[in-house]
Amino acid sequence: MSLPPIDSLCDDSLPVRILRLGLLALCLVTLHRVAFADAIGTGFFVSADGLLVTNNHVIADANELRVQMRDGSERLAHPVVVDRSNDLAVLKVKGVQGQAFLQVRHSRTVVTGTEVFTIGFPLVSIQGSEPKITHGIVSSLSGLADDPTTYQISVPLQAGNSGGPLVALDGSVVGVVTAKLDVAKVQRVTGDVPQNVNYALKSAYLLELFGSRSVAGRVRPSGTLGPSLHLAEVVKRTEPAVARVLALGGTKDSAVASSHSASPSPSEQPPQLQENGEAHEFSEVKFAIRDAYLEVLSLPRRTEVVKTTLKPGDRSQFQFRYESERSVLTF
Repeated sequence: MSLPPIDSLCDDSLPVRILRLGLLALCLVTLHRVAFADAIGTGFFVSADGLLVTNNHVIADANELRVQMRDGSERLAHPVVVDRSNDLAVLKVKGVQGQAFLQVRHSRTVVTGTEVFTIGFPLVSIQGSEPKITHGIVSSLSGLADDPTTYQISVPLQAGNSGGPLVALDGSVVGVVTAKLDVAKVQRVTGDVPQNVNYALKSAYLLELFGSRSVAGRVRPSGTLGPSLHLAEVVKRTEPAVARVLALGGTKDSAVASSHSASPSPSEQPPQLQENGEAHEFSEVKFAIRDAYLEVLSLPRRTEVVKTTLKPGDRSQFQFRYESERSVLTF
């Protein structure tokens, strides 16, 4: 399922954004690592009969999906509905009844400074398989480059946290953990080291997904803000509803979800690029190269940069996704 855009960084009504070294997407890293062609992430149950939410990039291109339950057993799962544009997936875990689950509250009730936490399975091969809790606040009601679909959060995140719930102290889910700022790349661009700059998708987009035909009526959202609990108490209530997601047999380069990868057609070969500031257009993406910096001048609606490599003197690649197809510009 592809939800209609509410707001977009690609909106014509927004000012043109100049992205130094592709900062819009280059500096975001999704929070799973791929080992032996498998992706590992986190998910959380939203119904007693086994509906589980995670990020689409965790499960993309997998041949088999398994969810590791609290007792260590693994259950097969399959996607019920997927929203690639917002990096969301709802899975049905087989053989689950009476499962502890979390309620989702609308993100419009969240304010800057709201205390939040997540539970997940980061870097399991190093830190172990016990779920890890990290805690912080909503630092901003918009994400990278004022993205209105995400929060900026101070909750520490690592590989394996992707798809975990962002939980307020009343026990309700107000977002889905998605990405973090790539510290090394930002340091190279700005000379500064960002700290605790991470992102979660707002729960409004998850609630819209719950309205799809496959899910409607099976999930009970939380209508209002409940009383705040002590952190230890709400963590104790939340933990049974969180599970580890194993995506088996996917491609090793599955960090960015895409339903279809496409190379440019023969009639759409990359132009010869010069670092003279001249504007170029490729697959409706307008850009220029100035002093070894990539400047994206405009993107069509529902297009996003998914990978950029720019290093003076090296072969450079600019990838972007338009709807469900990916185009690659190499120069």
